[in-house]
Amino acid sequence: MRIPVSLDRKVFFGTNTKEPLELDDQGKSKEINLLSSRRVHMRAFHLAWLGFFSAFTGWFAITALISSIKADTGISDAQAATSDITNVASTVIFRFFIGPLVDYFGARRVMALVLTLGSIPLVLVGLVNSGTGLIVSRFFVGLLGAAFVPCQYWTQSMFSDSVIGSANAVTAGWGNMGAGFTYLVMPQFYNMFSAAGVSAHNAWRATLAIPAFFCITVGMLCLSFGDDKPIKGHGTDQEQPATNAHAVDKDSTVVENKPDTASVSSTESTGHKGHSVGVLGFLRLAINPSVLILMLMYACSFGVELCVDSKLGTYLTKHFTRPDCVVGPGETCTYISQSSAGLIGSTFGLMNLFSRAAGGILSDWAASRYSTTAGALGARMVVQMVLLLCNGAALIAFSFINEIQPAIAVLVIFSLLTEATCGSTYAIVPFVDPLRRGTVSGLVGAGGNIGGAIFNVIFAALAANPDKGFLIMGCVVFVSSVFVLLLKIQGVWGWAGFSAVFRRRAAEAA
Repeated sequence: MRIPVSLDRKVFFGTNTKEPLELDDQGKSKEINLLSSRRVHMRAFHLAWLGFFSAFTGWFAITALISSIKADTGISDAQAATSDITNVASTVIFRFFIGPLVDYFGARRVMALVLTLGSIPLVLVGLVNSGTGLIVSRFFVGLLGAAFVPCQYWTQSMFSDSVIGSANAVTAGWGNMGAGFTYLVMPQFYNMFSAAGVSAHNAWRATLAIPAFFCITVGMLCLSFGDDKPIKGHGTDQEQPATNAHAVDKDSTVVENKPDTASVSSTESTGHKGHSVGVLGFLRLAINPSVLILMLMYACSFGVELCVDSKLGTYLTKHFTRPDCVVGPGETCTYISQSSAGLIGSTFGLMNLFSRAAGGILSDWAASRYSTTAGALGARMVVQMVLLLCNGAALIAFSFINEIQPAIAVLVIFSLLTEATCGSTYAIVPFVDPLRRGTVSGLVGAGGNIGGAIFNVIFAALAANPDKGFLIMGCVVFVSSVFVLLLKIQGVWGWAGFSAVFRRRAAEAA
């Protein structure tokens, strides 16, 4: 039985997990069975999001425990804030470098490398006793945030263009939930160690070892059980024989000539045959106008998400107060407590379970309605523009609301739109340069972190009026939608893609 998730039924929950998936002529899957872990496509799919999820637990683990760390070490609020900025900013640098690496070495090896190396400074944070030590340590912990790049490259290597938006969005969305999961779970591990008699001095240090161990474990799973690219063939995928792909001769691959047979060919590698980008190639992509525009759009989606994650709890408790309230001993004028605000804030991240996927699925569905390249890309761009316009409008509306009930309603709307725009952005990214998808993914992903840093600076400058911060952020997102018209992907301009879409709509109406 198949329970469809997308309108075209290409993404579904299939109870028959052994049912083969339909493949294209490159061996990439044209379907996504979310309940399956069959090799190679669905196993890579689940390892991709699990790798990113584990990276997020490590990346945000210190933030979840920062109050305990400050109380034990005497680190100031300013030093802690600087370490937060460093943690996000360093990820920008690491994403730039990780992109070319996945193009050359493949997602499997790079994912394992990022998770393993990133866990080392996370454990070493336990040796920190000063603000400087925390800042330096968190710079290197930021490597974990770069796991997003091999996550997205892996799905782009395994799934056909017809479902690539859905595959990218679901894996990234589920991976992003690691942040919300960390905020909920890490304090509980700390409490568990404290209840067991571990001192406060050692409890937070022991707690940080848990996500580090999780990252290393998942990294080894990716390296041992994942595949870098599909088994080439036609028709449907077949479960590969028990021999692991990495035990096969490095110059061999399994090729499917028929649905029920498999043979070993010595022409290609089951590993990754890399594309070297080079410094000049990297710079050309870094100044490519379409890449820069997509970086802007990801800054206006994932950057917004990063900023809201850090500011929402405080905003809800301080901005929405009961009118004519006089603060007395032990009393506050807020509608909601700090803990309730924190729960709402974590929910913003946990909505990635479905909201980011919605953007990718919507983009794939819109593209599937057109047989031409211009029409399909144009449809994706229309989805992108509409989501950015609506999200900007919702953020602007949120900035003017002073009552908690309508604010929560609008918060849910712009949360859905923000995360859906992340998904629709990466439904376009794979088409910019098919041979250097890793580099493009890294550059666009870095744009999200840059946006988060810029928006955080804006909020810091408007600390006394955070509602203006939401207003400025909403205006930037709204205006960024216009740049969709200036995208040029595979020779198709954004405005020309729109024209192809609207011509078909007019023809159908006639």
